Amino acid sequence: MSSGIKAKVSYQQAYRTKIDALNQLELCMKEQYAKVQDYAQELRRTDPNTTVDIMCDFNNLEKQPIFKRMYICLGALKEGFKNGCRPILGLNGCHLKSPYGGQLLCAVGLDANNTTYVVAYAMVEMESKDSWIWFLSLLEKDLKITGEGNGFTFISDKQKGLLPACELVLPLAEHRFCVRHLWTNFNKKFPGKALKDQLWAIAKSTTMAYYWKEMTLLNQMDTNAYEWLTDPNEPTRNPKHWCRAHFNGILKCDVLLNNLCESFNAFILLARSKPVISCFEEIRVKLMKRIAVRKEKMTKVVDTICPKPREILEKNKVRASTDCIPNATGSTKIEVESIGGNKYVVDLQMRTCACRRWNLTGIPCKHAVSAIHFMREKPEDYMDACYLKKTYLATYSHTIQPVNGMDLWMPSDELAILPPQYTRQPGRPKTKRNKDAAERENDGPKLGRRQRSLKCGTCNRLGHNSKTCHRHLPPKTPVSTVTNAQKKKKLNTGEASSTKAKGTKPPPKVEE
Repeated sequence: MSSGIKAKVSYQQAYRTKIDALNQLELCMKEQYAKVQDYAQELRRTDPNTTVDIMCDFNNLEKQPIFKRMYICLGALKEGFKNGCRPILGLNGCHLKSPYGGQLLCAVGLDANNTTYVVAYAMVEMESKDSWIWFLSLLEKDLKITGEGNGFTFISDKQKGLLPACELVLPLAEHRFCVRHLWTNFNKKFPGKALKDQLWAIAKSTTMAYYWKEMTLLNQMDTNAYEWLTDPNEPTRNPKHWCRAHFNGILKCDVLLNNLCESFNAFILLARSKPVISCFEEIRVKLMKRIAVRKEKMTKVVDTICPKPREILEKNKVRASTDCIPNATGSTKIEVESIGGNKYVVDLQMRTCACRRWNLTGIPCKHAVSAIHFMREKPEDYMDACYLKKTYLATYSHTIQPVNGMDLWMPSDELAILPPQYTRQPGRPKTKRNKDAAERENDGPKLGRRQRSLKCGTCNRLGHNSKTCHRHLPPKTPVSTVTNAQKKKKLNTGEASSTKAKGTKPPPKVEE
């Protein structure tokens, strides 16, 4: 620090400065909690369709409101989801890194371009059954989910309390589990790349015939792994939650991972370490900019189909031209034979294929593309409406309204909210979570203390430099010590070294 500011700074001065900065930060956080009601009032003023719900705890001697939870669903996000998104939502929670802790729950959907679309988010004290019931109940009202969730699908990582909360609030909604987290638990008992690939092959199978074929292979590879995966006492391992062969074709989405929420958590990484209002404001500004940028980019696209679904369709066209042979039947049903010899029936009227990829995604598979070309029609006409450009623009037609600064907010009539109780844990606060062994493998090898890339300029050996070369030199050979008695003995026996000059020859021997 002294070299950086070009002034001498003692340890006590640096310590007092740090304490003063922490006190100012804590005071700023308390002020933000006191203005939470004003912030909620400002959000409702700018967009009356916005939902903000604040829950406080009054279990204290003074009966003062202490912050507990806050839910926000902006009106633009709410209406955009209703206009163009499919009825699938990813649910997840991430830890907040502010001194008061807590967790941020979120609900993220998919737009027409297969990109994430944030619907709602909330700050809670912890992830539990009670907090998830509160979050899902508010989400059900905002999205006007009827029929106890019938027709909706939620994908999650099996968070704490989420499954019983869904069964209570939305009992008829389908639930998918992230296959990556299933593999993490599977890998702890049955490690190995072969078993990993087999598990993913089972998850990606689209028909029941393929599903049982892959399950039979798993049973032949490891019977214990097969029994673990088919354990009837574990309902979370039921294949209807993680295998494509058991998914219905109404949703037009075959995702197996909960990357919807994971990408949002990384998107707001810096905001998670800020105070409550600063955190919510940074999230709102990021989403406001994202909607404006995506809307501008899509208006410049001349195609009627969004870019990512178009890319998938073009790949299927290439595969159809090289792998498929259609055969006429005199009706809208076409028999398509692949190069490998397998046959698939494509029904153009019902928009289905025997491989079920068209049913699951809404994008014509290679068999369907081959049949459509055989009927002299365009595959673009058979794309599902959820991938069209007009659907995308309908989703992003609602914009998030701008909000004034904190000094322009009108004070609310509600009592000022106090921050939650803060208990400082010993040691330095952690800002990164502990990664699993599988995640650490993807980070690459970690260099040890001994850097093998170093090369000494003196001895040209690896592992050290010229400055420490003397530490790596081989031990010297001990010098032989010869006593005077040994020297005399050598002289008497004639074993002593000759004192003759170099280059002289010994005298010739005289023969008798």
